[in-house]
Formats: sequence, C-alpha cells, structure tokens
Amino acid sequence: TRARAGGYEGAMFPWESATDGDDVTPLSIARTGLKEHHITACVAIAHWQYFLASGDRSWLEERAWPVIEAAAQFWRSRVIHTGRGYEIQDVIAADEYAEDVNNNAFTNGAARAALLAAVDAAAVLNRPAPSAWREIADHLVMPREGDLILEFDGYDGRVVKQADVELLTFPLEYPLSGDVIARNLDTYRRVTDPDGPAMGRCISAIVAAQLGRRDEARKLF
Repeated sequence: TRARAGGYEGAMFPWESATDGDDVTPLSIARTGLKEHHITACVAIAHWQYFLASGDRSWLEERAWPVIEAAAQFWRSRVIHTGRGYEIQDVIAADEYAEDVNNNAFTNGAARAALLAAVDAAAVLNRPAPSAWREIADHLVMPREGDLILEFDGYDGRVVKQADVELLTFPLEYPLSGDVIARNLDTYRRVTDPDGPAMGRCISAIVAAQLGRRDEARKLF
C-alpha cells in the first residue's frame, strides 16, 4: 500500500511501523518516515542474511522470498535512469543530518545489496530473476572524488550525525580497495558529531579493525 501510494511497485517498508504496517513516525519530530527509504533494502538484506546463516531453504521460499522479491521490485521502480547510470534521488541518508539529498552512499549501496540478494535468492529457489535487477545493481551511481566516496552528490565536508559511507564496508561489503576504505574512514571520522549516536563509532571500530589498525579500533570500541 505504501509503495503504491508513493507511485512505486513492490513493497515499501515503514520507518516506524504500526501493527497494520502504516508508518507512524511523528512528522512533528522527524521526516525519516517520508524519505529514509534505505529501510526497505535493510529489511530485504536481513531476510537474506538469515537464510545464509540458517540454510533454511523452506523459510527462504515461504517467508523470505516474498519480502526480498517485493523489495527488489520497489528499487527497480524507485531508481531513475540517467546518463550517469541509475540514481536514487531525494532521500534522507543514514546520516540523518543529510536530508533531501541525491545518491546517498548507504542508500545506494544498500539498494545494490538488496537487488543482488534477490538475484541470488532467485537462483537458490530456481525462480526467474528480471535482468534489470542485476543491471541496476551493477550501475547504481556511487558518487566519489578520487579515493573518497562522497556521502551524497555535492557533499561539502559538513558534520555528519553517524556512520554512513563506512557502512559500505561493514555490513554491506561493497567492493572498495583498502586505500578507499581508509580514506573514507579517516575523512568521515574527522567530521562525525562527537555527540552523535554510538552506532557510528562501533562501525568505525569494525572498519579500523578490518584495516589492521588495532589500537584505533580498540579505542573506538
């Protein structure tokens, strides 16, 4: 229902859900329910990861597949095809200080992961997967400036609330070189709000550990 109301296909999950599935995020406090669309990718990724951990094929077929497929349908209808590739415009980032931005790194990275999860789930279940799912996943715009992934189009060094670009490395496992991962970590750690939520520092700790920077990881942890 939410997807159709927004002019999209598939399923569009709420940011804060009532028992009937409606989004009940209070607009007087936050606009996340309107534009933090990466939640739909996160729900699909969680279903796929549960299957990877459990190996429960029956659960994948009966419970997870409808969710994963519907999320892929949503992203197929949500992207815009431009000369740059496929774009996701007008969102609130995982860094919730960044509102009404285009091509947020985490949103685009999560959409890619959800689409690839749908392709892989379809293969496990011997179901057809539209070729558009992989085409979009392979050509989603990821803004960058040299070795730095930009948090969104036109990112200008402003303060961020919490981890966003670092989430590409964990948990999304987005393919990036070690140099790019290090540049992302060093750049965004310097501008992360020290009063922001601890969820940012825990991701930075994991990324630092992956880079072999043990003392830094321990301090962040």
